[in-house]
Amino acid sequence: MLRIGTDFVRSSLLNPTSEECWLLRQMHCPQLYLAMLPLDFLGQPQLRWVMGLLHQLWSQRETEPGSYEVVTDLLGIYGTLVKLRREADHRRRSGIARLPVVKHPSHIDRIPARVSEDPSDLPACPVCDQPRELVGPGLLYCDFCKDTRAETDTGELFDLR
Repeated sequence: MLRIGTDFVRSSLLNPTSEECWLLRQMHCPQLYLAMLPLDFLGQPQLRWVMGLLHQLWSQRETEPGSYEVVTDLLGIYGTLVKLRREADHRRRSGIARLPVVKHPSHIDRIPARVSEDPSDLPACPVCDQPRELVGPGLLYCDFCKDTRAETDTGELFDLR
């Protein structure tokens, strides 16, 4: 890739603009926000999650590394969701008790992972007063009574049944 990039930049036939050279480096050279991997390393599903944001940052010619932290966060969220999906698929195939389908209520704009992952810090179930488990970002599930609730930014709990 280094040779292609060098030939592209030096080509008198193509005569690339400085913006084209910069975008070539952004796409094909190691990037700090990707642990020194090139963007080419990501697969199609991961690219769908981050390309809109990257295009926005690139159009502003953003070079500050802190501006790209959200890309790392999005890829982390993607990885977490894939892991949860695979675990749910495994439970379904192996016949392990399944969690209820959780529908996103239209009145909640965003459900953050504000709830502590430490089981001793999780609030008890308001229905049966049994301990609950964290099953996703901000999602609490009671295995005893099957109660599922989501915690919002303000700490409010919404019933998702």
